Amino acid sequence: MREICDRHGILVIADEVMCGMGRTGSLHAIEQEGIAPDLMAIAKGLGGGYQPVGAVLVAEKIVDAFRRGSGMFQHGHTYIGHPMAAAAALAVQRVIRRDGLIDQVKARGAYFERRWGGSRTSATSAAAACSGASNSSKTPRRSVRSIPR
Repeated sequence: MREICDRHGILVIADEVMCGMGRTGSLHAIEQEGIAPDLMAIAKGLGGGYQPVGAVLVAEKIVDAFRRGSGMFQHGHTYIGHPMAAAAALAVQRVIRRDGLIDQVKARGAYFERRWGGSRTSATSAAAACSGASNSSKTPRRSVRSIPR
């Protein structure tokens, strides 16, 4: 994909709003494909659910194009560069690194693969296991607790 886009002058854009920031076992899901996008949208995991925040990561060649042009990227929205959102995003990224959360996602994915088999990705396996689904003949065991009235 990368080669074809480069050959034809097409930018590769990755939308990692839902799947990025460690949810698939790597910081960015597209890393697992060995592709470096020109632009990448990130959001939900960036603020860890504590603060709505989104961002677009851009490749150096995109930044260089702006530098060679006017040198400005004119844009703006009401809450752009909001200090609270930026602080929350930074804190979440520090926790991801400090607590080794990406390694934990990988470990849980490997556990679900061993437990329920199949060739699913870590995130898919985890979701399937949580819902009780399986792509093998094994039936996941579930414990049901009654809630006292």
